[in-house]
Amino acid sequence: MKLPTLDDMTDAEAIDWCRKEMAKRARELSIDTPYGHSLLEWKKRLNKRLEENQKKETEQLSMF
Repeated sequence: MKLPTLDDMTDAEAIDWCRKEMAKRARELSIDTPYGHSLLEWKKRLNKRLEENQKKETEQLSMF
């Protein structure tokens, strides 16, 4: 199974997809698989992107 390209998704789309996929994998007990490990790495990249976007927004707001 292929993971979606994070760059092609908005933050909201990525968060929604990730929540659904993580819940599905947890129910199926399939996190400890190659796909599960890839999913966790994908989630780490999403979290990093969200942190960077939040920092940029804070910096933009402080300019006012």
